[in-house]
Amino acid sequence: LFYFSSWMQESYVPFNSDFGPVNLSAVVRFCDFMQEKMLDRRLRGRHLVYYSDAKQTHTSNTAFLLGAYLVLVQKWTPEEAAKPFEAIKPSPFKPF
Repeated sequence: LFYFSSWMQESYVPFNSDFGPVNLSAVVRFCDFMQEKMLDRRLRGRHLVYYSDAKQTHTSNTAFLLGAYLVLVQKWTPEEAAKPFEAIKPSPFKPF
């Protein structure tokens, strides 16, 4: 297993009392970051585990970023990308 994280799920600058989702530039940076890890020869054959802290707003933004990566880069359908997150009970996510 290879555990890793970043600051990107925490990068949202609120307009009021909102918490996300993060902006498009953060999505692009996150997709590039994830793709670097996925293509890293040193990590080939290892399971990659992306983690965030337990703060509900960060967890929600993390799920958004991971889902965006799965749809935009891995070409999953939105339904396929949402399925693993829907299976988490109780839900750790705060609705947008």
